[in-house]
Amino acid sequence: MRKNVVLNCKVQPHNLTGNYRNTIYDLLKTRYVNKSLTVGYIITVNSIKEFIHNKIINGDVHVKMLCDCDVYKPIINDIITCNVNMIHINGIFVNKYGIRILLPNTNNIFLIKNNQCIYNDRTININDCIDVRIKQIRFENNNYTCIGNIV
Repeated sequence: MRKNVVLNCKVQPHNLTGNYRNTIYDLLKTRYVNKSLTVGYIITVNSIKEFIHNKIINGDVHVKMLCDCDVYKPIINDIITCNVNMIHINGIFVNKYGIRILLPNTNNIFLIKNNQCIYNDRTININDCIDVRIKQIRFENNNYTCIGNIV
């Protein structure tokens, strides 16, 4: 989902050339792409829309900008397609945009055998793509982790 997000970065004075906007854009991509924030997981920084504020601290210029970003924020009952990372007797671990999701094997609903999972006459292997419904979300230490189930 496209979203306007306020992002910050620190620019060293030698980078404040005529090409400063591209330098700041590159710094933002390096700092924020594939990272989780409270607004969601930043997939891409598409553009800088507006400079909001800047100040000089210890000789560096700290800037705050409004940016157009592609963001994914998990929401309870979202259905997303995920990649299977690991199959364990206690559940399946999947991943979407770097967000880890556990599909617990409560009440032994999965049959785990030879690093495969059998669920409702369907065999699931590592690296398969499966549809998952988000049931619980936690944001901690700048990372999202979720609990889900197979759809």
